[in-house]
Amino acid sequence: MNPSDLGVEKIAEALQIKVHLWEFGSEAVCKNDKYKIFLNGQKNEMIQWQEFAHEVAHVMWHVGRQELLPLSFFELQEWQATYFGYHLCIPTFMVEDYTRITPYKVMELFNVEYSFACKRIEMLKNKDVYYGGELLD
Repeated sequence: MNPSDLGVEKIAEALQIKVHLWEFGSEAVCKNDKYKIFLNGQKNEMIQWQEFAHEVAHVMWHVGRQELLPLSFFELQEWQATYFGYHLCIPTFMVEDYTRITPYKVMELFNVEYSFACKRIEMLKNKDVYYGGELLD
């Protein structure tokens, strides 16, 4: 497996998730045991890929409607989905083969934004110690 095996279409097909573009924010829904992920069609391909990865975590790990959850559970689910999203977009085993990886190389290989690439590189350097949007040394 290599970075070209990743992407919205390939992962959605493998997981049997339908993807729809619309004008609103990204969202995952389940009805009758069928999953759909809605992505904002006005955002660029990189952002759509990053948001898709986040929504896949919700599909795989979470059930129900977040707006009914206590704030702390909502925040936990968002943290889990964000963390998972970094790993789906830029799998650790795919980066380990590259020496002296730069954010630009990560952007090129994995089709992610600069800030996303930087954050993931920091996570790798810190052995994935990542809490609530902040990396810990």
